[in-house]
Amino acid sequence: MITTWIVVMLAILCISLGGNNSAQTPSLMYRTLLSIILALIAVCPLHTQVPFSCDGSAYLVISPGSFTRVHRVTAELSTGNVVFELLSETQGVELNGIGDRRTDNLIYGISFHDDGLYRVDATGNIERIAELDFEESSFYPAGDVSPDGRYLVLLGRSNSTQVLCFVDLEDENYNLTRIPTSTLNEESFFCTDIAYDPISGLIFGFDTQSRRMVSIDPETGIVDNTSYPVQEILNNTPSVYFDSFGNLFGLGSGSFTSTEVSLYKINTQNGQAELFAPADGLGGNSDGCSCPAGMALNQTFAPKHSFPCTQTRLSLRIANLTGSTQTNTQLYEALPPLFTVQEVLYNPYDGDLGTTIGSNEIDISNLTIPPGLDSLVFLVDFGMSPFGTYQQQASLSGLNIGTNPDSTILSDDATTVIPNDPSTVEIVPLLVDLKNNQLVFCEGDEHILRSVEGLGIDYRWNDGSTESTLRIDSPGLYAVTVNTGCEVAVDTVAVDFAVLELDLGENITIDLGDAIRLHPIIGSSGEVVDYQWYSGFGELSLIECDSCTQLSDNPLSDTQYTLFIRDEFGCETADNVTVQVLKRYEVFAPNVFSPNNDGSNDLFFLQTKYPVVVEEFLIFDRWGSLQFSVSSRQTNIPFDGWDGNAAGQPAPSGVYLWTARLRWQDGEVRQHSGDIMIMR
Repeated sequence: MITTWIVVMLAILCISLGGNNSAQTPSLMYRTLLSIILALIAVCPLHTQVPFSCDGSAYLVISPGSFTRVHRVTAELSTGNVVFELLSETQGVELNGIGDRRTDNLIYGISFHDDGLYRVDATGNIERIAELDFEESSFYPAGDVSPDGRYLVLLGRSNSTQVLCFVDLEDENYNLTRIPTSTLNEESFFCTDIAYDPISGLIFGFDTQSRRMVSIDPETGIVDNTSYPVQEILNNTPSVYFDSFGNLFGLGSGSFTSTEVSLYKINTQNGQAELFAPADGLGGNSDGCSCPAGMALNQTFAPKHSFPCTQTRLSLRIANLTGSTQTNTQLYEALPPLFTVQEVLYNPYDGDLGTTIGSNEIDISNLTIPPGLDSLVFLVDFGMSPFGTYQQQASLSGLNIGTNPDSTILSDDATTVIPNDPSTVEIVPLLVDLKNNQLVFCEGDEHILRSVEGLGIDYRWNDGSTESTLRIDSPGLYAVTVNTGCEVAVDTVAVDFAVLELDLGENITIDLGDAIRLHPIIGSSGEVVDYQWYSGFGELSLIECDSCTQLSDNPLSDTQYTLFIRDEFGCETADNVTVQVLKRYEVFAPNVFSPNNDGSNDLFFLQTKYPVVVEEFLIFDRWGSLQFSVSSRQTNIPFDGWDGNAAGQPAPSGVYLWTARLRWQDGEVRQHSGDIMIMR
């Protein structure tokens, strides 16, 4: 655009120089025109931004410092690993909260260094277009672009996100609309990225505080942070994005500090995350987005691995996110020569089948495809096809998308990370294996024997069953005959019960302070591989003991001990025993002693079955005068007792009173007393 303005100005200059009779000199006119051109350059960007191709690709900005790298996220065809194509590196900008805008196919984001709104094009060029009026303390970790073309940033402070802020990109002042958020359990949340679901219109993100997915209603700001489970494999997911079919992907790791980033697929129905593909390690702050393709076609075979003369369901799922109905479109796919289309199982789009049925070609014209998601499903027979892997790709043509009224898209294998790759189906030899012909399982359990699976296969079990699986609950010999029409295979399996028995013996009664040792009696047909000891009644408490085959303990109160064991076959059993602890709190003290240093009965001390703490030990004469006093001693130790002296002199013969405060093994503190006679 700036080039056009310069040309216009130069033309005006030439006209002025050639036809103006005023007294103004040419040099002055040059200077005037040059000033105008420079002013235009100052207000107009020299770079014409190139829009992204909205083909479902994902994009990632990484800001390890005061600069931003823009990457396209793709997949390596040979390995299926996620790779990052560097588009640009820009100094002085730390971009975050990016989202793709469908109306102009440019990416919008905000910088950590200022409140600047930035725009990114397909070359990776970053352009600052406005300064947004945020509060000084605001932090903006996540962003996206709404379906109606507004930029959305999730504002917060510290480690919580609190406000949805929409930016009107059509308004010259970039007007802000703020919607406060609130969680269902009234706890804070912190999402490092968010993404609009192109199907439901809800916002999804990963809460790093609770380690679970959350959904956000953009109209009300209500955050559902209770429905989804905690993710053990994820701790941080700074980049999330959707594809055209509403599949949510997240680039994340198990910790905030890890550089081992992987691509995860996250189920928006149950919040479960599964590892989809490894990715290159990346450091620094990151944020991601994608532009779901306006039209997309996924192809799957079920089953993907089968045998000659069997059948498969071929599904072609269509996503129409253009907002308008596609008419007069054509679906075409050439299957391998011996494949034949047997039946159209489901077709919501009508159209003319032509010669599809009975041939190896799917050729349906005049399809009508409304906005939304749906599928065509075909029953395909493999015939006598040779063994091997076949790659298949369908095409949908005659689409009115973008500026091309006759666009064509190719199908993508939805089970891989590779974009726009053909789907595969494999024909293999028939082989039936029922667990290496021998199976041991636990008594009382049910087990399912699985034969090969596929469409168009005849199954015959020795009990007359005709399904691909057989549920068993008793030992015996089981056999299955599998007939595909081309091949027959037979396999048998001997099923037996594992023996696992456990006995901890009869209940035990002990005195306080007594130790116990539990010797379990185990009967097992296999090796016992795990021992877990617990104590308690009702609510059990694990005893820290690394696979102890026996247990020693000193219970201070009535205790129930439970042992769980597991064998090599996975069978488990348990038994328990109750130990009753008698608390007698008995003190043994003589009633006479003779402190005459003859080596016999010279000391008066307290005795118990097992040593306990003597917190205080006092002895008085018959008039109540204190004769002896000690504290913090122990029973059963003669020299912790009385030697018969008072104030450094031998106490006279007679009767004395004693009292003692004892702390017993269970923490119980009790007062004991008696009398003692000195005989000299």
